[in-house]
Amino acid sequence: MPELTKAEYEASECLGKRHSIIFPGNKDFFYLCPNCHPHRSNSNGPCEHKLRGRCKKDPDGPSADEILDLFLKEGEGLDSKNDLSSDEKKSRSNTIRLFCSHFGRSWDCSGCKYWELPWGAESSITRTAYSTTHGAKTLIDEVTMFCTYFIVRKCMMDQEERKSAVRCMIELVSFLVAKGYVTDTEYAERIISTIRPGLTLEPDTIQQKLCELWANDYWRKLMEEGAGSKRAKTDNNSDFPYVGKTSEPELPWNVEKITSEGWLLSNYDAPTVVVTLPNDVRKLGMENMQISCMKLVHIGNGIWEPSG
Repeated sequence: MPELTKAEYEASECLGKRHSIIFPGNKDFFYLCPNCHPHRSNSNGPCEHKLRGRCKKDPDGPSADEILDLFLKEGEGLDSKNDLSSDEKKSRSNTIRLFCSHFGRSWDCSGCKYWELPWGAESSITRTAYSTTHGAKTLIDEVTMFCTYFIVRKCMMDQEERKSAVRCMIELVSFLVAKGYVTDTEYAERIISTIRPGLTLEPDTIQQKLCELWANDYWRKLMEEGAGSKRAKTDNNSDFPYVGKTSEPELPWNVEKITSEGWLLSNYDAPTVVVTLPNDVRKLGMENMQISCMKLVHIGNGIWEPSG
């Protein structure tokens, strides 16, 4: 298919048109969305997205792209320090870039059809096809999943970087409310309350502590000392599985409750068990915290040993 000429590019009103220069040849490339490209046999312009402009389920106010650009420019006023350092500004920009990657990664919107820009054609860190056709409603709806799933399971970040990302999202939600882009303040407060534990949760520390306990045979020593006898009279008690029984469910373990002995863990695919922990590790946990890729082995006397 012949490349798009500059004249064809400039004549088009396609919402998705982009211009880029490819190095080292410094060659200009012009892009239009597939519906508007004049050399495509199935081109049926004018661009449907140009006519619609915005997703019918999120039609009001500025686009997500415009909101995020404004947040990066004006959001400092919401910060207690007023002026952010260069490192803090860089961290905030990186978080917004990841956030755009999250909510535009899989276009599954019942209000509009899927389309995307060519690789490398974005004009700013916030601009994507999705962010130009959706607005504040989409942004605030995606915050919880971004903080509780995306940065935890999809990004290589340490716990301090995750805390910084959560802090940025709390500031973004506050910004949406302060600017009047989101008027449901109760909904905004629920989102902030949901993600706020991410400011103090230290999963890397928890992982390190659990590994150290396992390496030092903490649970084996408890079993040998009979510390679990209060929970199981014998290893054959019908309430407990046989010694050596391994529970390795596909779904993450959920911390139902922080008890005086440790964590009460539950899972749809496994029995509810108590993992005994020393006090300093026990206090690191939070209710509703989830732990993935961990199996539990019943080693006797009601003692379950994490591993994996």
